[in-house]
Amino acid sequence: MKIKLEATLEIDMEEILSDCYYLAPRDEITREIKQLVIFWAEQRLTEDGWPIPCSIKDIRDYLIENELISV
Repeated sequence: MKIKLEATLEIDMEEILSDCYYLAPRDEITREIKQLVIFWAEQRLTEDGWPIPCSIKDIRDYLIENELISV
């Protein structure tokens, strides 16, 4: 049996990127955030321990760790 699941998650880009320096082009950061949110959401469906896909703090931490932004 297949079940199709579709959802829309609202991400506040301005809140994520406020008071930080961009170390990559804004378009690249936006793409990375979209891919990250999709990946985390898919992983949370099947495994425990993944971040909440729309967590501002977790997304910012990821971007800092991967040197896309700095504070």
